[in-house]
Amino acid sequence: MKVIDWLTSEEIKAIGDFKKGVSHGLGENLKRLRLFGSKARGDYERESDLDVLVLVSERSYKIDRQITDVSADVMCEYLVRVSPFILTEEQYNMLKSLERRIIRDIEEEGVDL
Repeated sequence: MKVIDWLTSEEIKAIGDFKKGVSHGLGENLKRLRLFGSKARGDYERESDLDVLVLVSERSYKIDRQITDVSADVMCEYLVRVSPFILTEEQYNMLKSLERRIIRDIEEEGVDL
């Protein structure tokens, strides 16, 4: 992961635990994790969360629940909010083809985890 100077030590630990938990739970289904939003850009406020793209091959209620459970565990452990933005590769590519701003922001400002 590229080091972002403005992240606190708790945020770095939270990202690490989120990555570890999601990677363990999803295995090969996980295709990409990418920090985006104000924390990636550096224009965050005190209460800003960590927006993370979670790109998966397949998506289901169970998969979404696994990811949000990891996010909740991280919040309880570090008092840092990780907000997962869960998309399949197909959904991501569709939004990209429609030139949606969120995808452009993820690609231009995001940091791979």
